[in-house]
Amino acid sequence: MNDIYVRAELCLKFSNYKKYYKALIAFNFLFCVCLAHAGSCLGETAGVALSTDSIKPLKIGDSIPEELWHLPLQVVNHPEGKDTITLNDYRDSKLIVLEFWATYCHPCIRSIEKFDSIQQNYTANELMLLPVQVYDDVDRALPFIEKHEWNLSSVVGDTLMNKGYFARYLTGFGIVWIADGRLLAVPSIKSINATNVDRAVRRHPLHIINRKEQTIDHP
Repeated sequence: MNDIYVRAELCLKFSNYKKYYKALIAFNFLFCVCLAHAGSCLGETAGVALSTDSIKPLKIGDSIPEELWHLPLQVVNHPEGKDTITLNDYRDSKLIVLEFWATYCHPCIRSIEKFDSIQQNYTANELMLLPVQVYDDVDRALPFIEKHEWNLSSVVGDTLMNKGYFARYLTGFGIVWIADGRLLAVPSIKSINATNVDRAVRRHPLHIINRKEQTIDHP
């Protein structure tokens, strides 16, 4: 930097270069201001995109918004070796089941294994079970899955679905059912069984008790 100022002073001794020096300084100043402003704007935009405050929690019966269908989700143990998926990859399934879990949540683990056994009776176009790890260390997911020999992919590091889109019903862990592009149900534990799953896949009326809706302070 000192070298630059020395050169500038030398240039000022020559009147023919004086006007060019001033123009260069002005240009550099404006460039820095614009660059800083652009960075600030990008940061604000990213903050909005990643904030749960900008997400309107869904109610049962609501359409799944396109931004959720196309939200990039980090995944482990994918059969094709993918690191990222979207819900849109499974949009053709008649019933998508999101099971929110953690490696230390024993009821969640039992529920996933129970649902996986139910899933064996259906094709991927009929029923798709997708575990979603929450409130846990991302690095623990894959070793746990391999140890238990699950043939399931799992989303990891989620905050936007659990704490955003489905926060009206999920207070931690739980299960979300999506069908026909809508939030079909957030069933209570007692309502999760093979009969109700089959009714959902076949589009028969459901006789289930959903989890209690939470009060959400959101416009």
